[in-house]
Amino acid sequence: MISCVLSLGWALGHVRPATPAPLTVIEMPIEKAGYLSVEAVIRSPDRLNEREEVGWKVLERSLLQGTRELTTEQLWGYGSLTGRSPSIQAMDDWMSIRLTVPAGEIGLLGQMIESILVRADLSDESLNRVRSGLQARVLDPWREALQPSQPRFTILRNRDVRELYGRIFRPENVRLVLAGEFEAGAATTALQSRFAGWKPRPVNRTPWTDTKPTQVRSGSISSFELAGPVLRPADPSTPATMLAVFALGVGKEGSLFRVVRSQMKLSYRQDAILWPTSSGWQPRLLMLRQTREDEIQLPGRVREALLKDVETWTDAQLERSMAMAEASLLRGMILSPFWLSAYGPEVDRGDFAVAWAAYQSLTGSPWSTPELLISSLQSVELDQLKLAAQNLLNQANVRWIRGSQPLKSPDPQEPGGQSTPLSRLEPS
Repeated sequence: MISCVLSLGWALGHVRPATPAPLTVIEMPIEKAGYLSVEAVIRSPDRLNEREEVGWKVLERSLLQGTRELTTEQLWGYGSLTGRSPSIQAMDDWMSIRLTVPAGEIGLLGQMIESILVRADLSDESLNRVRSGLQARVLDPWREALQPSQPRFTILRNRDVRELYGRIFRPENVRLVLAGEFEAGAATTALQSRFAGWKPRPVNRTPWTDTKPTQVRSGSISSFELAGPVLRPADPSTPATMLAVFALGVGKEGSLFRVVRSQMKLSYRQDAILWPTSSGWQPRLLMLRQTREDEIQLPGRVREALLKDVETWTDAQLERSMAMAEASLLRGMILSPFWLSAYGPEVDRGDFAVAWAAYQSLTGSPWSTPELLISSLQSVELDQLKLAAQNLLNQANVRWIRGSQPLKSPDPQEPGGQSTPLSRLEPS
C-alpha cells in the first residue's frame, strides 16, 4: 500500500522565499518494501543561460562522483545494496537525484543525500575528468532532436560550475520525496534535522549573453518537431491535450505513424512525448528522416495533413487514447509519452511512483497519484479531444535540425519522386 503525505511548500505556488525555507519532505510509505529511497528534486529559480546549461550538464555527471566525505566507490557501493543503483537526471531547469538503501538505514540515506546536496566534490581535478568524458560523447540524431542545444564546453570554466551549484543548490530550491519502508513522521524528522544547519550564503549570478542552438548536424539525417505550449496543471484543457498526444503520435495507430510515415512516407522514426519541464509537460511531436534539399516545406505539409486527419477522428480514437493512457499510468507501458526524465518513461513501478510524486510536487499539480489524473482524463469527450489536438497543432512551434549532407533526389511526394524504402533509412 502506498500513501502520500505532502509538507507545505512548492505545491502552494512558485514564489521564491526571501529567506531559506525549511526543507520540504514528501512521505510515501510502502509496506514491506524492504528498501528506503529518497529522490531529491532541485529546481533552478531562473531560466538557465547558455553557459549555465553547459554547467548543468557537467553537474549531472559530477554529483555522483564523490563528495568531501564520501568517495565515488562509497556512494555507489552503499547506494546499490538493494540492487537499485543511484541515478541522476538533469532536465532543462531542474534535476533529480535518487538514492536507495536497505530499510532501516535512514541515517545512512540522510548522510549520503545531504553530502551530495551540500558538499559535492567539485574540485578542478574532478570537473576536468567529467568534462573530458562529456566532450568525447557523440549523440545520435534522436537524442540530439530531444535536446537540440548542444553544449559548447569551451565557454565554461570550472568556477562557473561551482557558482551554479552554490546558487541553485539551496534549501528553498530543493524538496525530498521519501519512499519505502519507514516509520511515518520519524523519517522526515531525521532528514530535516540532518539539513538543519544548511544555511548557505547568497551567490551572485555572472551575466552571460545567449547564442542560438544547433541548427545543422553532420550526416544526412534531419529532425523535425512540432512543439506545443507547456500544459499547465491548472488549465482545464490539459487533460484533453494529454489524450490528444496519444491519438496524434503514440503507437502505430497514432496519426504520425498512419499519416506521416505510412501514407506520406516522410519519416522513418516518429513519436509523440510529453516532455517534463518545471512548469508542466510540453507536447512534442518528433520525426526523423533522410535529409533532402527541398525539405523546408515539410513541417507545413505535416501540420496540414495532421489537421485533416484530426477531422476524421471518431470515438475509436478517444477510446484507444484512454486505454493507452491507463496502460501508461498504471502498468508501465513502454510507449508511454509521460516522460519523467530526458531518457524516456519510467517503467519500474516502484521508481515510477517516486518519480511521479516528485514531478507533480515540482509543478504544483493536483494529480499527486496517477489515479487522480486518470479520473480527469475519463471526463474528456470526443469534441474536446479534437479541439485540443487542433489547438496543439496550430499553436506548435517548428524545430528543425537539418543534416549537412542532403540527397539531391526529388522528394517522394513530389511529381516524379520515388519513395526510399523505410528499411534503408533505419539506423544501423
